[in-house]
Amino acid sequence: INQEVLPKKTYVDVTVLSEEDYGRLKNVVELIDGIGEVGLNSEKAIKTAREAYEKLSKELQILVNNYKVLEAAEKALLAFKTEASIYLINQIGEASLSSEQSIKAAREAYDKLPEDLKALVTNYEILLEAEKEFETVNKVSELIEALEEPNRENIKALAVEIVKALEAYSALSESQKEKITNYLEIEAAIKAVAVLNHSAATKEGNITATGLEWYIQVVVEPIDSDVNSLISDKIEDGKLLTLYEIHLKNILTDEIIGVGENGITLQFSLEGIGDYDKLSAIHLKEGNLLEYITPTIEGNLISFKVSSLSPIGVVGYTNPENSPVEEEPE
Repeated sequence: INQEVLPKKTYVDVTVLSEEDYGRLKNVVELIDGIGEVGLNSEKAIKTAREAYEKLSKELQILVNNYKVLEAAEKALLAFKTEASIYLINQIGEASLSSEQSIKAAREAYDKLPEDLKALVTNYEILLEAEKEFETVNKVSELIEALEEPNRENIKALAVEIVKALEAYSALSESQKEKITNYLEIEAAIKAVAVLNHSAATKEGNITATGLEWYIQVVVEPIDSDVNSLISDKIEDGKLLTLYEIHLKNILTDEIIGVGENGITLQFSLEGIGDYDKLSAIHLKEGNLLEYITPTIEGNLISFKVSSLSPIGVVGYTNPENSPVEEEPE
């Protein structure tokens, strides 16, 4: 049978691109191919390829024959980020003051995840607990860190800050207290405040008290001239070496307080006491009765214990036979 066989026809769609468009298309294809095996370090390459793809026109985007590779890479990267978020949270361990950077890294990794992937982070509660623990402990540590060096001008404000730090520390659990690495700074601040509070300078030397709480201040004031004359008359052959009105003040409340049932020890620093054969501390009590107290003497330091405060001083005698006589109430 003679039959004419017509040649098979093939139709091909041809898109003609300008040299510039072809260059853009080729660049995107190459960027996608350059992503390679996906890992956490692939983010920059994937982002660059995506940005280049989005800049293409819709007609050129259709011609990107490896676009599905880009989509798969993006999905794989998100999966890696989810895994990384879980890993970073697990790496935090028991939260402490040294955990700040690991907690911050875990939080940043989690926050960068899309909302639907955040639900896949199964240990997110661990991150929340770690953040809470760190915040609690760090707050106390920062209160301690902010304590300044004490001086006469800032001592009251500093005492208030010390109390705040102590209260915050006391509110911690025992395990949290163990995480406070700068607690010794509170103790150092308390000791420094106590040194300032318990000592007062006079023209003859320092007056120091022991047996007081750190926030109790020794206040020394000049004696009224009438009281000075009264005491001078009472000591007869003795010489009044020093005399002051002494009070105790709670610097947290500004209240003047009493000595307390255990009493306190006062120490006067006086030069030239070696010129006297006998020394006696004096204390003007109620009813203008003068109490004589035998002090302990060491060098130029005169120490004695008192159970109350009022005008207090030191008397020196050059004749050992002239002993002070305790006054009795009438």
